[in-house]
Amino acid sequence: MYAKCGHMAEAEAVFHGLDGKSVVSWTSLVVGLAINGFGEDAIRVFEEMERRNVIPTEITFIGVLYACSHNGLVDEGFAYLEKMIEKYGIVPRMEHYGCMVDLMGRAGKIERAYDYIKNMPVEPNAVIWRTLLGACTLSGNVRIGEVARKEIVKLEPKHCGDYVLLSNLYASERRWCDVDRVRRAMVREGVRKVPGYSLVEVRNTSHEFVMGDKSHPRTEEIYEMLREMRRRLRSEEGYDPGTSGVLTDVEEEEKEDAVMHHSEKIAVAFGLISTPPGSPIRVVKNLRICVDCHVAIKMVSRVFRREIVVRDCSRFHHFRDGNCTCKDYWTQLMLRQIPETRARRLAPQITQKEPANRSQTQQTSPQAQPKFAANPSAQHQRREKTVASGDTSNWNHQRRNKATTHPKMSVRCSPNAA
Repeated sequence: MYAKCGHMAEAEAVFHGLDGKSVVSWTSLVVGLAINGFGEDAIRVFEEMERRNVIPTEITFIGVLYACSHNGLVDEGFAYLEKMIEKYGIVPRMEHYGCMVDLMGRAGKIERAYDYIKNMPVEPNAVIWRTLLGACTLSGNVRIGEVARKEIVKLEPKHCGDYVLLSNLYASERRWCDVDRVRRAMVREGVRKVPGYSLVEVRNTSHEFVMGDKSHPRTEEIYEMLREMRRRLRSEEGYDPGTSGVLTDVEEEEKEDAVMHHSEKIAVAFGLISTPPGSPIRVVKNLRICVDCHVAIKMVSRVFRREIVVRDCSRFHHFRDGNCTCKDYWTQLMLRQIPETRARRLAPQITQKEPANRSQTQQTSPQAQPKFAANPSAQHQRREKTVASGDTSNWNHQRRNKATTHPKMSVRCSPNAA
């Protein structure tokens, strides 16, 4: 429960307080760390689990593969899948194949993911094809995206998310006639796009916002804070609104206004004016956070000295001191659908003010750890040094020692949302 609401410090405290740790307990921690963006920690816990002779289950491996997927660990993901089959005799389920397609898709290996689907020993379902379509949207691969869409239509013809993904894919390539064709098809089929919204909890009350929302009693204060955020981010961080992420054919000024009024920015602004200085802000969003909001919220966490946790439809993003637990892996992928000139302008905002050395990185962003080496034996030797035998307290890195006690959230933390 704690992990699915983004409270990893509390989740680990409960885990370490258990007298007897069953495979369910270990699996819950592995999956919890994975969905909260601490993928390398999840893998370290999994390997400690193995050293203690706790036999992992198929669910455990879903967590491990998810961790690999969201950290760009492609080779490691395939190695763990092979271990699951060869060492533990676990027959892959559709969820495991889905993780592998997601793993390759997030790494931009679209052709490889497509070939993988075609050679799967089971018939791929709509989720598998939808995962491929989403990856094509990230990478701008229209050809395979259209193939994936045709396969989805055979299985689930009226899923609104598929229309949106295809429309966004065309829009990312500036194919506005195709965008219009998809939208007319949605109207003809009676399919409606799910509106985006963001929830933020303040004093045990959930406040919901949509894009450009002006229905809240404190609207004037919220928009004043939005202007303050924009002013300070520009003057202190060099913020430049990512208008190329607005996938509509409108004027640049309209795009800039649109990105500044996204629901997650409004929720964060409300959190800033409604909570004590220095306290965490927790936001839940029903759709994926956009590149510009990710960049802006990173900057807000540093400028306003706040920890901000955003749970979108895919994962948790823990922002602190201008860094995110995703280590910008996801936003680097999204840059592929932005024109080259705009990508060159936006990229410095994603990685700006990087610490000069690793020790400084560990002080300012405990999550920003180096990826595992490509050699599995080297990985194992390094992890053996970092995890003392029999002492699980060594998983509590500096980020958890600094963690604050967060108010419990009561809003839509679906166990299936990850």
